[in-house]
Amino acid sequence: MVRWYLLLVVCLAGASAKRRRTKEVNQRKKDCERDVCADVHPDQRPNCNLKCQSEACYEEIYGKEELEPGEIDSKRQREFTQCQNRESRERLKQSKAKGRRRNDDADEQEQADDNATAAEDDLSDEEERRARVAEALPVAEAELPQQLEL
Repeated sequence: MVRWYLLLVVCLAGASAKRRRTKEVNQRKKDCERDVCADVHPDQRPNCNLKCQSEACYEEIYGKEELEPGEIDSKRQREFTQCQNRESRERLKQSKAKGRRRNDDADEQEQADDNATAAEDDLSDEEERRARVAEALPVAEAELPQQLEL
């Protein structure tokens, strides 16, 4: 039973990541169509949209042979989408790595702060001990001659 539950959790997590990538890719496509390529001649819009979405993937898939006006190439479109998904996964990995580095830096700073606080506490403890010794010292010196007489 637990195995099925874990399998379900893993599948849902994978589906969630895929939805996030798809949403990111679709948003990028809409932004390109609306903002960057809106003023481009209609015959050149498909190439413009693809370049805008991912110049690296465009060069890899369409660089040698651009789409002709009105051409639909399903195979290369799938390859382009796969390339974009790889880029998206890489960006996600990099951002997670940066987040981990930031967390590691924060942990190191917290550790340094803790060490500084501990050093201050140790210093305070040492100062207290010295003060107690100094307070007790005159009493001990006063009692010393009495002890010597015995």
